[in-house]
Order: sequence, then C-alpha cells, then structure tokens
Amino acid sequence: MKKKLFLLFFSALTVFTFLAATLEYNQVKADGTGTVVFHYQKWYEDYDTAGVYLWGTGTAGTSGAVQPTGTDEFGVYFDLTIDADASGFGLIPVSENITADDWWNYKDSYEGMDLTFDISTAIAGGTIDVYFFSGSNQAFVIDPTYISLFIVYFTATEEYEENLGVHAWGDWYQDANLGTWGSWGTPTQIFTGQFTTPEGKVGKVGMMQATSDASNFIVYAGNDATKKTGDVTDALTGLSVGDVTASYVAGDVYQGFDNVGVFANSSFAFKFVPFVNDDYELSGTYASKPNTILVKFSADVASAFYDETQTPIITEYQEYEIVGYNYIAAENPIVQDTTTYTAYTPSALPANAEGVVAFHYQKWDGDYSDVGVWTWNTGTNGSQAPVTSAGVDDFGAVIEIFIDTDDSGSSIGIIPIADMINDDSRWNYRETPDGQEIQFDISSINDGTVDRIDVYYFQGGLQTVFVADSTLANVIVLYLNQTGEYTTTTGLHTWGWVENATDWGTPLPMVNAFSNPAGLQGIGAMVQINPTDIATTNPGIIVHDGNTKYSGDANIQFQADGTTSYFADMVAGDVMVIYSGIEGESVGTYSYTQDRAAFVDELMNYVQGDPIYGYVTYEKEEYPRVAIDLLPFFSLWDGTTELTGAIQELNYNLEDDAITELVVVLAEGHELEAGHDYILKFDNGETEPGAQQAAEIEVNIDDEAPTIIFITDDTVEIVAGEGWSSELWPILRAVDNRDGVVTDRIYVKAGEGTVDMNAIGSHDVILTVFDEWGNESTVTFTIVVTDPNSTDPGTTDTTTEDTTTKTGCGAANASIAGVGLLGVVAFFARRKEWF
Repeated sequence: MKKKLFLLFFSALTVFTFLAATLEYNQVKADGTGTVVFHYQKWYEDYDTAGVYLWGTGTAGTSGAVQPTGTDEFGVYFDLTIDADASGFGLIPVSENITADDWWNYKDSYEGMDLTFDISTAIAGGTIDVYFFSGSNQAFVIDPTYISLFIVYFTATEEYEENLGVHAWGDWYQDANLGTWGSWGTPTQIFTGQFTTPEGKVGKVGMMQATSDASNFIVYAGNDATKKTGDVTDALTGLSVGDVTASYVAGDVYQGFDNVGVFANSSFAFKFVPFVNDDYELSGTYASKPNTILVKFSADVASAFYDETQTPIITEYQEYEIVGYNYIAAENPIVQDTTTYTAYTPSALPANAEGVVAFHYQKWDGDYSDVGVWTWNTGTNGSQAPVTSAGVDDFGAVIEIFIDTDDSGSSIGIIPIADMINDDSRWNYRETPDGQEIQFDISSINDGTVDRIDVYYFQGGLQTVFVADSTLANVIVLYLNQTGEYTTTTGLHTWGWVENATDWGTPLPMVNAFSNPAGLQGIGAMVQINPTDIATTNPGIIVHDGNTKYSGDANIQFQADGTTSYFADMVAGDVMVIYSGIEGESVGTYSYTQDRAAFVDELMNYVQGDPIYGYVTYEKEEYPRVAIDLLPFFSLWDGTTELTGAIQELNYNLEDDAITELVVVLAEGHELEAGHDYILKFDNGETEPGAQQAAEIEVNIDDEAPTIIFITDDTVEIVAGEGWSSELWPILRAVDNRDGVVTDRIYVKAGEGTVDMNAIGSHDVILTVFDEWGNESTVTFTIVVTDPNSTDPGTTDTTTEDTTTKTGCGAANASIAGVGLLGVVAFFARRKEWF
C-alpha cells in the first residue's frame, strides 16, 4: 500500500513506533546517518527555556539536554542527529529549565512518559518529521506526499462522546485504520491522542491527510445535535502536499498554527471573554443596552447535571445487528513441533547490569527455533535488540532482557517475535501488530526492590502479560470457545486464594489473553497463593458463566485421590497453566487440561463463517436531568460596592447541559449609566481546582455618542424670497463606534430648526444623532439668507427712500405655502423610538 497515514498509537503509557518499512518515503543521505526533526508546540508559546532530553542516538548522535534548533509555524523544532550505531533511542519533551538541574520536574509528555521509538530509518540516513503537542500521549509522523491537518478539540467539561469524530468530504486520504469518510451519522474517529492542558484538563487531538485543498469537515458525534463545528470549508485553502496546518476547535474554530495562543487563552483558563468590536461586529462580554449585559465565557459552564442519586429512567430499544457467526471446524493449521530444545537455565547477571526481565513466551505449535523479542530503553549495558531465546522451560521459550539501571527508562518496550528474529523480515512475525508494543514497568528493578521479574506471555496476546510473584504459587487459567465471544459474567469462581470471587454471580474477570491463528479470541486470568497455605485452604477454581461450567462439573481442587490438593506440589515462584473449555466426558459438557497440545488440537481448529443478524434489545439508562440555577453565581458591582438585587434574570438555552453564552437582564432601577465602573463577577462556589470557576470583568458600556460628518459644505446660501428646496440639504453621514452607520438616526428637535426664509442673515439648524444606547451628539447646519437686490452678498437689508423692508416676500410666500408661518420653514424630524 503506497498511501499511508502515519499515526502512532498510544495507550496512557504507550509510545510511538516507527518501522523502516513505514518510512519508505524519506530521503536517504549518503553519509549513512539521519535526522529526527522533532517539532514541539506549547499552548502558550513560551519557549525561552524549553527543550528535549534524549538518549540512545549513537556515538556521534545528539544526546542529553538539547535546546531548540529554531522556530517554525508550529512552534520550535530540534534537528536531532542519529548515528549509525544508535540503539535504545528515547526522548522527553521539557517545557522549561532544560539546562537546569531540575529539568526533570518539567516533563511535558502525558504523565511524564518517555517517548521511545525505532529509529532504524534515521540510522540508515532518513529524515523523520515528528509533531508533538504539549502534554500529549501521542506524536505524529508527517508524510510529505499529503497535506497534513491536525484537529485539536477541547471542552472544559472534559466530556467527550465515545464516537466523537469527523464527517469529511473532499480529497481526504482514505485510511483503513480510521474507517471510511463521508458516511453521515458514522463519525470517522480520528482523535487517537489526548493531551493535558496546563490546568490539568484533558483534550483530544488527531490528524487527517488530504491530497488537495478541496477538503472539508465537521467535528461531531453522529448527529446535528452533537456538532462541535459548522462546515469547515477553508482549513486547507491554498495549501499543497507537504504542507502542515491545524484547526483548533473549542467554542470557535481557529485556523492555522498562528492561532494556538488564541485557542489556549480562550479555552483552557476560565474567564469572561472581553469585548471586541471588529468592524462593528460586537462579541465578548459587554452591555448591549442599559439593562442588558451579553456574557461570553472562555469555557463551558455547566447549566444542568444528571442526578445519579435519583432513580434512573430505563428505556428499552432494539437494534438490528450481528448477533453471532456460523463457526465451522476446519483442518487444524497448527502442527506441533517435536524438537527437543536446550533447557532453560537462568543466566548470571552480566557486568554493569542490575536486573533481568525473564520473558516467558508460549507458542501454540511449540516451535521456538527462531523466536525472540525486540526491546529498547534497557540502558547502555542492557540487552540490545534483537534478543533471542536463552532456552525452553515447561511453559515455552525464555528470553532474558538485562537491565542497566544507570540509564534505563522507567519502562521497557517489548515486541514478541514469533519467527525470523535475526532477519529483517522479523516484522512480519510480530505478535503486536499495527505499531502496538508491550510497555513493561521495571521500576522495581530500578529502585533495587528486585533483580528479576518473570513475565508470561501467550501467542496472540497483543499487549497482555502475566507477572509471576516469586514469593507465591501462580496459576494462569485460559479459556477459549468456538465463537471467541464472552460476556461480562464469564470468569473464575475461586476460593482459598489471595484474591477470590465475591460470590457466584460476580466472578473474577478474565481478560483478552491470546488468540488462535484465525484471530479467534481467548481469555485468561491469574490467581496466586502462598504455598504454605495450600494444605489448609484447599484452594479451588471453576471457570463459568452463570451455571455453565467451562472447566467441568468437578471443581479444579483435588487430585485423583480426592483428598490431595490439585496444587499441592507447587512452590514459591511456580507457574501452572490450566486450559479450560475442552470437551467433557459427555456431549455438551466441558473439562480442563494442563496439556497445551491437547487444548490446541481440540479448540484451535474453528474459523469464523458468515454473520448471523438479528434484533438485539438494549436498555438505555438515564438519570433525571436537573437544571442548575446560575443566578446566584453572578453579582454586579459599581466599583467596590455590590449592587444588591441588580440582576433580575438570566437568559440562555435551557436545553444545553453546558453553555458559554448568556444574557444578564437587569432589574428596573438598576440600568447602567455612563461615568460608572461596573464589574460583573461569576463564582460557582466550588473550591476544588478542577471544578472551580470564578472570574470578573469590567462591563463595557457604550458612553460614546455617534459622529455626524458633512460630506458637502455645512453652510447653504439662498436668496430671500426664493423659498426652500429639499435639494439644498447638505449630504450627511453619521457613524457610531458600535452601531456603525446611523445616518437614518439624524433628526432635528423641535425648536432647533425653525428658519424664516425672508429674514436676511445666518440661521442655524441643529442636527442631532443618537445610538442604541441613547447617546446623542449634535452639529450645526447654517442657512444664509441673502438680499436679492444687493450686489454685496453680505448686505442684510435694502433701503429705498425712507423705508427698510424685507425683499422678495411675494416669491417667498409662493414657495413656502402650507408651512404655517409666513416665510418660515420648520425643519423638524421626530426621533425614532429605538428602545
């Protein structure tokens, strides 16, 4: 498969793994050494003393405390040289104080985990680009043949739906590990990683890859009600293959790496979002009217909860689904190996090694000719991969992994290899597919508590191991049925052991412990006892589900004589394996054995056939929803004085369980006024750091009046007697700092715009404009009435013989008919009611 999505999967303590076969696109350098480019992003972008600490990079490799090579759009990056003799590579991101002795206190990976991975590609000269988000348990390798998009999602409630994912359309790369794209109602679950914020809250992160910028998505959990975004159609605009970007999703969607700080500030720390006026588009927290405050929080505020102290509401529903499979018996593909192998004898600890992990490995065919493990993080003088078998005991092959505690990690990585351990084709035989591996805690060796740990592993067990206690007798019980399916009540009923089942209806649980070559799942559990207690407690075991006993009608308790304990011969450190589910003495009954070959020959010859569909009845359990009264959490202050009774009510979407926006309505008589410093406070009353939400903000009120701007001259001349025409009005524009263009709110108050058009001289008309808050401002518009008989426009009246008169009265009277006053025009416009 040429197209690959290089996602590295972690559990809470897993690490990300690169295999040479999955990095074939990287360019190989002629000098035989390579580079890991580690890109590191912190939420608040403070990289002054950040760095990485690494080891196992080879003789000439970069090691120890390393400061950034430079910065890029993502954050900072580190060019880490990998020499040809590198082994046991490991890395820890450090948020600050990388050059100080206390850097260890600033690990920035999830729970301080070490990041270790196979660097064989870099050893061969390749370049590996790794992207890591602060606090993550997962890192991502970028394939330069695609556009890579990270989606980071956070909600302050830390409640993430189980099927949270994306609906996507466009030119996305179809990766089988993530499912199919574009099927509405079935989210593609890309969120394979999680991170912790600086406040300790958990968020989600995932990666998608596309072949062009015509690729769009929605984050949701299966329906319209669970949409976390609208249609995001511009995340990749202008990008081409090889580019990397991100979308940060909280209450809003922030596009691009340059928005990480905005995302962090608005999402992680609880606070009121301040007022923003972006081209008259208002957002944040502000008073929209004297009696109304619009509130926006940076994080979700719980507005309802489900009260688990009350009786739940049970609703039954049915779904048509696969209820089983037709299982058919086939010729058993497992052929037992009869080779006599060298018996295992524990080795002495080599020089400079302080402990050993003895990895006991059982294969179903008993063929241990070329088995081993791939391991890392064992320290400089510890075992280096590959590690081969040191011999075979009654259980299977034993691989000894020696630990040098001087520089080993807190855990080692282990990949069991079923065949070809010394050949490059070994990866075709690994027991942990898809990049998984066993992360095994060795802290008890590191702190000197023990120098040996015995680990038991069954073929097909993926990441499941059983650790024997050297002071106790250990019994591992396996069970396999023909369907590979089990219920929550399948388990062990036990008595006389260190840990026992509570009662018949509550067995000790069994976990997925192995599988057959066809992938049929088997389960297992381990019980332990002090050998000195066996004779007195007579311990027993029953493998069952309800009244069906898969270990047979007789208890696993006594030997054939009926009095000697089945476990009488066990001593401290012994491990016994019991295989259950084989056919009993009569049809429909079951039994058990300690013979691996008998168990394999009988039960591992089933393969899964066609699915069987049917209706399955489920019960949905819901507790009563209780709305939270948010009103007591708010208070309004005028400076240092609390305004008691000022808040009348809150308005918000009552159907949501958590909100980020609401409306505060003030009581009559408590309207906000200019000249005051109002403070709005919120406190949910919680004292626990993770639950506490408290913040305050100065309320932005609108105390700035609009401005009237004359586009044309603010003075108009007319000749007395010619009358007024509306065409003479100047062209005006009014703009408010919040409301934008408010030209339609210009008016003339009564008494401020009456002009006698026959009265020669200057006459002022006062224009007033107001905004939604009621703020007003005025300007003066001047009308100059001139004498039509004067050659001097400034002459105010004409003298003929003995009489001074106003001229042009006849013409004026004709032009102002209906005004109400002879020769007078009243400029008046009633103010619109905006409240």
